[in-house]
Amino acid sequence: MFNVLSIAPKWGASAIVGILTVISVTKGNAAPACGELTLAGERARMTKLLSATGYSSEQTSFLIRGYRAAFYPFPAASMTPEAKTCGRMAIQALVLNCTGSMLKSSLAETSDPDAMKAVSYWGRKKLAVRELLFIGLFHACQAAARERFERR
Repeated sequence: MFNVLSIAPKWGASAIVGILTVISVTKGNAAPACGELTLAGERARMTKLLSATGYSSEQTSFLIRGYRAAFYPFPAASMTPEAKTCGRMAIQALVLNCTGSMLKSSLAETSDPDAMKAVSYWGRKKLAVRELLFIGLFHACQAAARERFERR
C-alpha cells in the first residue's frame, strides 16, 4: 500500500515531487497546462469527487475550507516566468486537480478510511483516515507545484 503521509517526513518534498512525476508519467496523466483548468471548475469537481467517494458533507466542507487556508500563495518575487504566466488561481486549480487525480485510487488502497486518528491538522485534533489522505495528497501536490513554479 502506498502511503504519502508515511514518506513525507522521511524524504521531504523533493522525493514526493519525484514520486508524483513517476506516477503521472507511468499512468499517462501528464499535468494539464495552466489554461486548461479553472479554479471554480476544479472546486466543483473536487466537491463532487469527495461526495462520490464517501466523504460526508461535513468532511467535504472542512476539507474545502482547509485547503483554501493551507494553499501557499506564491510571492510574486519568487514566481518563475511560467508561474507568472499561469497565475495563482491556475496554480491552485492545478494543485486541486493533482489531489483529485490520486484520491480515488489512494482511497481504494486504504483498508479503513473511516477510522479515526488522534492527529491534529487544519485546526482539528481528530481526523478520519480519509481526511488525512486528502490532506496528505494536497500537501504533496502543493509541494510539487512549489518545485515547478517557485524560484529557489
